[in-house]
Amino acid sequence: MHSSQQPLTTRQKYYPWVVMAACCLYMAGTIGVGTNCTGIFLRPVADSLGVGIGTVSYYSIILSIVNAGMAPWVGRLIGRVDIRRLMTLGTLLIGGGHLLMSAASNLLFIYAGGALVGAGISMGTFMAVTVILNNWFLKNNGLVMGITLSTSSLVGIVANPAVNRVIELWGWRTAYLGMGVLILCALPLIWGFIRMYPDQKGTVAWGSGTLPEDKPAPAPDPARSAGEGVCLRSPALWAVLAFVFVLPFANNHVSYFQNVALSCGFSAALGASMISASLAGEFAGKLGIGWLSDRVGIHTALGIVMVMGGAGLAGLFFLGHMPAWFALLCALLYGPMQAVGTVGYPQMIREIFGSRHYPRVYPYMSIASTISSSLVYPCYGFVYDATGSFVPTYAAALAGLGAALALLAFCSRMARRHRQA
Repeated sequence: MHSSQQPLTTRQKYYPWVVMAACCLYMAGTIGVGTNCTGIFLRPVADSLGVGIGTVSYYSIILSIVNAGMAPWVGRLIGRVDIRRLMTLGTLLIGGGHLLMSAASNLLFIYAGGALVGAGISMGTFMAVTVILNNWFLKNNGLVMGITLSTSSLVGIVANPAVNRVIELWGWRTAYLGMGVLILCALPLIWGFIRMYPDQKGTVAWGSGTLPEDKPAPAPDPARSAGEGVCLRSPALWAVLAFVFVLPFANNHVSYFQNVALSCGFSAALGASMISASLAGEFAGKLGIGWLSDRVGIHTALGIVMVMGGAGLAGLFFLGHMPAWFALLCALLYGPMQAVGTVGYPQMIREIFGSRHYPRVYPYMSIASTISSSLVYPCYGFVYDATGSFVPTYAAALAGLGAALALLAFCSRMARRHRQA
């Protein structure tokens, strides 16, 4: 073993970007195809099975509950087992859930599929990918996170009208079947390119200097990612959890956009286009949050996209008296707010608590968000079933957005106190 340092080869220097590209493609398959098209199945599944869309929306609630319930367990596993095994099992569960739903003859199949997809998301997607990127990128972390997580939105923009067309031509069961097969195609990326730590590929994280000469790649150390725990009485933690709990009141309309369009006299195709427009906004929001967080801080970045989302939400009040392009504009403005939960939450944790505590803190955020969404999402569906209008839900969403912005300002102050402590 030599004490001197040797320079990185070109392959070693740029391998972090290979890992990022693999994570982009992985998220595009599992989330971009797997979950970003959920909304366009509500109406056809409800009509086929003879139930209301509020009843079908329990699929998403079951998915979220299972996802959040498994998050603490997955957080403890990360760093203790090979991350590729977790991601492989997660992908199999997501793909298998969609294959199960393709054979659905009643709602039990749909709910069981939602449970499988929720378990797979917890094991293989957001938490795993963000932990990996935190290990591989010390520099430009916000931008890299934004680009990677935005790929699922970019794919969703194309996938929603495409899947809607498949539903129109061959039915929703065929659409679920095709999605399941596409999701399983992401498996080779995991074992071919992804690693938990840079030293497992004989290199260092982006933003590090040189590679220690002859340094062997050590086995994964449980403490490297699991952290040493976070005080549950920390005011900063409770401030963040309150923000996470309130935000779903404001950003839970995207999956209902097809029904929003139908309730205002537009076509189902326009509703699918509204979902695509919101995903385009989410794509821009993820990139914007990532880029801005490296420059003006995560809390300012989140405030900007939430105000944009509020403008789109306010426009929905007037949708019944406006042309189709206005509906698409509202959906586009509303979309960036969806990026808060994917890019914003990881960056908030990283800024306040540090990267090594991420697997410990993230599950608490996931649980808080899931509890809130479990209350809000079906309520919005049942309000529509009872009234034939989403206008009351828009008012509730605007109130939630105002509370979320106030809590975000409080989180910013608590973050400064936490860092100074």
